[in-house]
Order: sequence, then C-alpha cells, then structure tokens
Amino acid sequence: DCLKCQKINPACINEKFCFVDGQPRMSLQYKTDDDYLKNQALLGIIVSVILAIFLFVVILIAGCTYRKNRKLLLQ
Repeated sequence: DCLKCQKINPACINEKFCFVDGQPRMSLQYKTDDDYLKNQALLGIIVSVILAIFLFVVILIAGCTYRKNRKLLLQ
C-alpha cells in the first residue's frame, strides 16, 4: 500500500509493519555435496593439465616438422 509507505519513516518503522504479508521468514538452506564439488574441481584440473600437455606436444611436433622441411628446402 503506497499510502502507508509514504507515512512510514524509513529509518525506523513500527513492529507491526515488519511482516506486512504475514509470511514467516526463513533462511534458504541448500544441500551441499562436497564430494561432487571436489570431484568436479579435480576433473577440471586434470582436463586442463592434459590439454596443456597435448598442446605442448603438438607445438613440439610442428617445430620439428618445420626444421625438417626447412633443411629439405635449403638443400
């Protein structure tokens, strides 16, 4: 009700205006599965390390192929 809102001082309100809709207030509780979070983090780390190693090997092979082809071209 906007009329009541305009009459209420925002710094300090009466107790009867605290729960206008009459609903009880409760904190939300979420079920946390710590094992799943740890496994998910571990999986992410493993995938990142494997991709980094794979990329390093690909760059190494490309470098070796480049040197080999360069030697062939200079002959």
